Amino acid sequence: MSFVATQIARRVWFAMLWFMRRQWMRRLQRGSVKFFPEGPRRERAWGKFRRQERFARKYGLKILTVTLTLCLYFVVLLVIYNFLTIAIEQGWLPVRPIE
Repeated sequence: MSFVATQIARRVWFAMLWFMRRQWMRRLQRGSVKFFPEGPRRERAWGKFRRQERFARKYGLKILTVTLTLCLYFVVLLVIYNFLTIAIEQGWLPVRPIE
């Protein structure tokens, strides 16, 4: 399961990085800092943006892999639960009441 999540995460991460490198996305990123007035607030905002970028480059793929692994496990659990529910309703899996 982790292999599947890793492969999906790598593809999603590649797509995210591809979009983040587009010129229009860079303009949006730079433009978001311009909402702050000139001066120290804008410089702090730009510094925070850079720190977030560094954090994302360092840990983003790992966080995405863990998140997708958990999602895939939950999907598998839901499929098993639904299968068991249908099996009980159809009579394929007889269930005796607790005495």
